[in-house]
Amino acid sequence: MKRLPPSSVPDARAERVIARVFAATAAETGQAFIEAFAATLRVELAADFVLVAATDHLLATAPALDAGDALADFAIAPSAAAYADIATPLGFTPAAHATHAILGPDGKPAGTVTVLYAAPHDAAFDAPVLAALAPRVAAELLRSGADGEQVLMQERFLTLTERGSDVVVHLRNGVIEWVSDNVAAATGLTAEDIQGQPMYGFIHPDDLANGAAIAQQQGRVRTRFRVRGSDERWIWFESVGFRTTSGAVPTSVHLLRDINEQVAEEEVRRETEERFRTLVEHASDIIVQVRSGIIEWISDNAAESIGYTLEMMRGRAVPEFIHRDDLAGVASLRSAEGQVQVRFRFRCLDGTWRWFEAAGIRRSAAESPTSILLMRDIDARVAAEETIREMETRFRILTEESDEVLIELTDGKLTYAGPNMSKLSGLTHQDMFGQPFGALVHPDDLPGLAQYAAPEFTGRFQATFRIRIADGSWQYREASGYRRIVDGVPTTLVLLRDISARMASDAALRASEAQFRTLNESLGVGVFQTDAVGRCMYTNGAWRKIAGLTVDEALGEGWASAIHPDDSSSVFAEWSASVADNRDFFMEFRFRRPDGEVSWV
Repeated sequence: MKRLPPSSVPDARAERVIARVFAATAAETGQAFIEAFAATLRVELAADFVLVAATDHLLATAPALDAGDALADFAIAPSAAAYADIATPLGFTPAAHATHAILGPDGKPAGTVTVLYAAPHDAAFDAPVLAALAPRVAAELLRSGADGEQVLMQERFLTLTERGSDVVVHLRNGVIEWVSDNVAAATGLTAEDIQGQPMYGFIHPDDLANGAAIAQQQGRVRTRFRVRGSDERWIWFESVGFRTTSGAVPTSVHLLRDINEQVAEEEVRRETEERFRTLVEHASDIIVQVRSGIIEWISDNAAESIGYTLEMMRGRAVPEFIHRDDLAGVASLRSAEGQVQVRFRFRCLDGTWRWFEAAGIRRSAAESPTSILLMRDIDARVAAEETIREMETRFRILTEESDEVLIELTDGKLTYAGPNMSKLSGLTHQDMFGQPFGALVHPDDLPGLAQYAAPEFTGRFQATFRIRIADGSWQYREASGYRRIVDGVPTTLVLLRDISARMASDAALRASEAQFRTLNESLGVGVFQTDAVGRCMYTNGAWRKIAGLTVDEALGEGWASAIHPDDSSSVFAEWSASVADNRDFFMEFRFRRPDGEVSWV
């Protein structure tokens, strides 16, 4: 391609061309000017060409789209050196060109205006034409570039507001000048409801300080506050905005993002953390975090119970502290998913073993399972349980070998009987469970027990009655019991003793005594019976007739009043000696009756 020598001195013809081009394009600006300029210049020069106007970052062309026609176009290229690269894709190969530099506001070269000719062309006068038109071309080229950038930014902004979920708000001096239409979906308020209103009128009173940051800080500002919606509910938003000042009026643009769910989740998380912190600070249980069997963290109250601090335990393996007999149980904390509960003995700092109960939750991760454990000191409870077991063992042995049986009655029905119940009655606990106890009592003895079954009766009692045993016979039992009311229901604990043998012995004794009395009453001699210390226990009718005393008068020491006063000293002396020496008493002395009659005995 042949390069034509430039010239900056226009001749008369060139001046006419310049005048006509200015006239044809006077009303046009920007891209429209570029197009009109190329079309007019093509007519004036009577040549097919591509007009290339370029700055350092912008290139405008008016290419020939087909033979014989010239039509303007617009393109963007990185530099003025890409003329051929611009023309070639349009099917145009330059044969000659004329060019002129574009000067920037600082007077330095900022680009070029070039004509690329489709055919060989004598362009001696083109250079002064381009020189005269270059300033106007440069100005409109720069304007086109600025307008294009502005249009592009507007399109991107509109796309953001139409497609994004964030609400866009434009404030001028604190008043909402414009808001995107998606504000309705976020708050229930339309753009018409909001525009022209002060922004602070929609912000929660407690958050006005955060909202004030928008009006007080320059540049980019991020804050959060609550906005009142159409239903008077408060919605949390996060605002990211940029504040500038147009003259004396502060202006800002903000993106408002609905973070209501996020704030709710944060609040739940804060409450959970606060409850956990309170639990850790006030709970008596020791909280332990274990990862892959290694202690990561332990609550401060561990020092009070086991003597260890966090620094002493962090990084150590759990089995170091567990009694070897309990390791199998503790292993379930690592193998079982979900909630696990286990008991074990823990070695304290002083070398002693204490019983703990651990309840925890295990969560499996890809590489390191983690457990959170609540360790409760149950040393005292385990000791108490062991004591209870020993007492139960002793009680079982005692009740199995005892002739007494413990039973419990709830609302009159048997709800418990000791293991020796069958030994005492031939009936088992299963035979009697839930049965009315009164069904076992002899009908003749029920009235005597009625007072202890009265609704208002509580306290201790003792009674003797007959019960029916397995073979159908009746046997005597003595009951010592205690009755109380539990939740409105009478409950009675009764200790039953088998007194059949004693009752039989008492009956035999009574029969013997009856025979003794019958025999003595039939005798003609006086019979007198005392206890070991000489008190009268029995006299027969013959003795009372001789002494002149009644049965009651003779009992105790009353018999001595029948002795004659002159004989009483010697009788008492001999009587006392025989009692002391445990020997028979034999003596003759006188009785004097109350009527004065004296009898020798």
